Amino acid sequence: MTVDEWLLNKYKTITPFELISAYDVATKDEETLVIDLQDLGLNNEVINALLEYVFVFNDKGFVESLVLEIGKSWVKNGILTLEKAIQFMKEQDRVKFNELPE
Repeated sequence: MTVDEWLLNKYKTITPFELISAYDVATKDEETLVIDLQDLGLNNEVINALLEYVFVFNDKGFVESLVLEIGKSWVKNGILTLEKAIQFMKEQDRVKFNELPE
């Protein structure tokens, strides 16, 4: 199984609440955050990708305002499928590591 296949399977088989719980940061605020992301028009698979993206790239965890801004940006830029979300994360990962000093 490739990394992409593993991610697709992971994001398709768990809920955003399960993902948040796996990071041991689930609170009432995170539940509200998921509902707010759903209200933007994001489905659970894309929300899972977004939450993990923010958690991995932001050392401060799920900062609600940051997550919502990224969610709005994803909607605006048409990142509405899991495949597009994973592609976006890969591109951002390359950008992040290409900017590291040598």
